[in-house]
Amino acid sequence: MTKRLSAAIVLSLTLALGAMAPAWAMTPDYASQYYLNSVCPQIPAWNSVINALSQGNHLVRAGQVKGKRLRRVRAALLRLQRTDFTAASHLTNTPSEWPTTEAASATSKVASALLRERLIIIELRTRSRQSFARYWNRMFIPQDNRVDSYWRLALTSLSIPPNGRLGC
Repeated sequence: MTKRLSAAIVLSLTLALGAMAPAWAMTPDYASQYYLNSVCPQIPAWNSVINALSQGNHLVRAGQVKGKRLRRVRAALLRLQRTDFTAASHLTNTPSEWPTTEAASATSKVASALLRERLIIIELRTRSRQSFARYWNRMFIPQDNRVDSYWRLALTSLSIPPNGRLGC
């Protein structure tokens, strides 16, 4: 008898919760502001990686990435890794649905690309000298270009005009 009663309660709760209306979609203005608030903290983190790596020079050779410079780059990469994770979690755990399916798809691509970039950064931070430069060029730069293209796709799907700093 108690098994039937508990099964009936579980079934009724399942039906009641399943019949609830889906979450309301964000307004376009709120969605664009939410997106920018989620991803814009990455820009200073990315700039600190570039500044630590290049130290004012545009051309960096593999032999130059050693010692103090490598330690600074690793520290800056750790900050970027953390901001990537925070941005990706904000984009996947939104307060409500994105206004359009295109925006949902684009932001999902950005989030997955940021999580992939985070994994590459974890591996990159363990590399030293020559291996660091090879992995940077072979894995990190193409992944960052992918993030950048998805970022631009999300900007257009959310109707955010780019202002030279990827909408930020």
